[in-house]
Amino acid sequence: MKCPYCLNGEIVFRDKMTNFVNGITVVTKGIDLKECLNCGKKFLSNEDIEKINKNIEENTKYELSLKQNLKAMRLNAGLSESEAANILGISNKTYLSYEKNKKMPDLVMAFKIANVFRCDINDVYKLKKVKKSVIKKTKVI
Repeated sequence: MKCPYCLNGEIVFRDKMTNFVNGITVVTKGIDLKECLNCGKKFLSNEDIEKINKNIEENTKYELSLKQNLKAMRLNAGLSESEAANILGISNKTYLSYEKNKKMPDLVMAFKIANVFRCDINDVYKLKKVKKSVIKKTKVI
């Protein structure tokens, strides 16, 4: 079967689709996906689109967040927020964004945090699932 869009590509059939939503991989199985090997165009029925959207919604209800370890580690070290930020060489605003789970420290910063608070880097990145307040639907074309 040839692609009706590019007129060259061969259409292959797949029974699953992988979507990447906000860093989360969501795989929907049991669908009838047709995909052009040349142009990459995907063809789905309305039922399969609904199934994919429902699966994405179910699998993205939660997001990963740093546990409140950073504040506890800072308090245990006897440091104020500004002292911790100063030692780490970052602004108070950036430090607070880490402590309040608004921003995730990169790997280099996580090593600095682990060094300052004398802990394992895994303690910095201990994650938990938190429910999202708003879920955005992903449209599949």
